[in-house]
Amino acid sequence: MIVEFAGPVRVAFGGASDPGPWARSIAALYPSGRVLEGNSPPEIDLVVETDRLVIHEPSTGVRHRCASRGRLMARLEFLVNARILAGVVDDRAPIHAAGLVSGDAALLVLGGSGAGKSTLALAWSRAGHPILGDDVVLLDSEGWVHPHPRPIKVERVQLADFGIDPEETLEHDPEMSEVWVDPAAAGGWSGPTRLGVIVIARYRPDAPPAGAVEAMDPPGTLPSLMASLIEVEGRETSEILDWMIPLSLTRDCITITFSSARAAVDPLRTRLLALWASASPTDR
Repeated sequence: MIVEFAGPVRVAFGGASDPGPWARSIAALYPSGRVLEGNSPPEIDLVVETDRLVIHEPSTGVRHRCASRGRLMARLEFLVNARILAGVVDDRAPIHAAGLVSGDAALLVLGGSGAGKSTLALAWSRAGHPILGDDVVLLDSEGWVHPHPRPIKVERVQLADFGIDPEETLEHDPEMSEVWVDPAAAGGWSGPTRLGVIVIARYRPDAPPAGAVEAMDPPGTLPSLMASLIEVEGRETSEILDWMIPLSLTRDCITITFSSARAAVDPLRTRLLALWASASPTDR
């Protein structure tokens, strides 16, 4: 059984047991995922041996052995995602960031691992606002942020704050500390949106719940923006920076240090709308 994603990226499932549930599960993690019927296509990117809990990469010969179904699905999602990003068109740059939308403007939320990007995306979505992604979005040279739709991945312990039952999440596995939450059930996905404000996020347990929001000079965001650029094989980073740096200097920038993603949504949205309303017509 074959699952195909945008790219195209193709995953073959085999094993003595019925591969259908496995194939349908990984297909559900991406809007572009679909189970193919009929003959297998000639090119396969990944092969999953469901009985052995192994993922095989035919092009390299690498085999990934996993301890459980949940860990296999997490590893498979990572490998599929890397291949989808490798097919991104040349005028778009994949950014390690969350994309949050209100009206006709987007927040590009930067920050390292643990900064709270995914939790902010979940809070934003549960408040009824659309998102472009919780961990990866695509930015083009004209200042549009494009969605990279896949489920929001957060720690299981965070679900209680949002009233979410872990067993209702995608591919729930009680052995896994992380869970996938589909934003389609809340604020949903946004289409391409103009970049309004760049945000440097910092989660700190001792910070004010709603967060301390401060203005930042645009040049100050450049190190974080450059560090957030995801390298794609075969593409020169310097070509992307040629347009990314001037673009970033035309956008308002803020920092937010927060301890509660739910409480931080309204201050962030208010600041976005205010800054976007005063933005230059050429930026809008």
